[in-house]
Amino acid sequence: MEEKRKYVRLDASIKVSYRILKGPEVRHEALSRNIGGGGIRFPVEERLKKDSLLELEIDLPNGAGPIEALGQVVWREELLTKGEGKKEHFDIGMKFVRINPSDRERLLKYVYGRIHGLIYDELGKTIEEMKKERET
Repeated sequence: MEEKRKYVRLDASIKVSYRILKGPEVRHEALSRNIGGGGIRFPVEERLKKDSLLELEIDLPNGAGPIEALGQVVWREELLTKGEGKKEHFDIGMKFVRINPSDRERLLKYVYGRIHGLIYDELGKTIEEMKKERET
């Protein structure tokens, strides 16, 4: 199977708040399963159709404020739930169809920083770069 992703994905639990665009003014919260510069995967209780649009707010742990994006569902997978009366749960894969370029850059710095073991501050400098600046 050929990989279609343009950006690498990071397995990470990041708080995401979402609202179904053509639905009630209700926001839901979830924790991502993975995230990258091109999209995000997270669990939902709604049976969303492919191509559904969601308004997203993604709270990166660096405290620089949420990333706002418009996401489109590209796939949905039903998750197994045990027991009677359990709600349906699904994993959805989304691609970002609208995201501010500076927000995508923040997201990419976070993802690549975590993958490569670097920690970035709000200005995009690594901890090592900040230490060197203090020494001079």
